[in-house]
Amino acid sequence: MGWRIIVVILLFALTPISQAGSLYGGFGLYAGKSYFNLDNLNNSLTRNGYPKAREDLTTLGFDAYLILRNRVVLGIEYGHYGSSAIGVGGSHSVSGMKLMVYIGYSLIEKEKWRLRPEIGIGGTDLNFTFTTAENGIDFDDVISFPFRSVRIGIGPRNILIGLAYDRYLFQYKPGQFVNVGIKVNYSFGEDSEIWDGDFVSIENGPKIHIEGLSISVVVGISGRLE
Repeated sequence: MGWRIIVVILLFALTPISQAGSLYGGFGLYAGKSYFNLDNLNNSLTRNGYPKAREDLTTLGFDAYLILRNRVVLGIEYGHYGSSAIGVGGSHSVSGMKLMVYIGYSLIEKEKWRLRPEIGIGGTDLNFTFTTAENGIDFDDVISFPFRSVRIGIGPRNILIGLAYDRYLFQYKPGQFVNVGIKVNYSFGEDSEIWDGDFVSIENGPKIHIEGLSISVVVGISGRLE
C-alpha cells in the first residue's frame, strides 16, 4: 500500500485536476552510476596535494511515476551520490543528492514490457568534505586554526532527458506486477561557482558544470490505482 500512497501524492501534487480512477502507477528503488565532468575541481585538488574526485559516482534512490489515460507519464526521481578518496596531502569524501520532476510518454506498451522517454527538471547538490593529513600538530596551531576538516557544497540546477524500460517479472495479484527496469538519463547542468561551507565563506571556487550520463537498474512494483 505504501507505494500507492506515494504515487497518489504525486498525482495530486502534479495534476490536481485529474481523477485517480483507471490510472497506472509505479514505484521502484534503483542503484547505478552517475558520471560528471569535474575537471576544474580536480585541477584545484591536485594542485593542493589532494587526490582527484571520482567522476563516476555510485547512486542510490527511488523513482515514482503515474501514467495518465493519454499515456502521458508524470514522475519524480530522487538519488543520493557518494564516493571517497585518500591521498598524500589529505582525504576527501563526496556526497550529494538530486531531485528531479519529469514528464514522459509511454511510447511502447506490450504485455511484458514498456518503454517511456522522459524529460525533467530539478537540482543537484554536491558536498565535499576535506580532511588534512597532518600529524603532530602543535597545540597553538590547533587553537589558532582549529578547522582541520571542512565541508563545502555546490547546488546547480539540471535538465535531463532519458529513456526508461520496464520489464514485468510476474503478477502478484490482478493488475499488480513486480518489475525490473533500466533507466538511462543524460543531465544538462548550469555552470556554477557559488560554493558554501561550514563556518567559513568560500570565494574564488572552481566553476562546476554538472553534466553527464546516469545508468540505473530499477526494481519495483506497478499496477492500476483502483
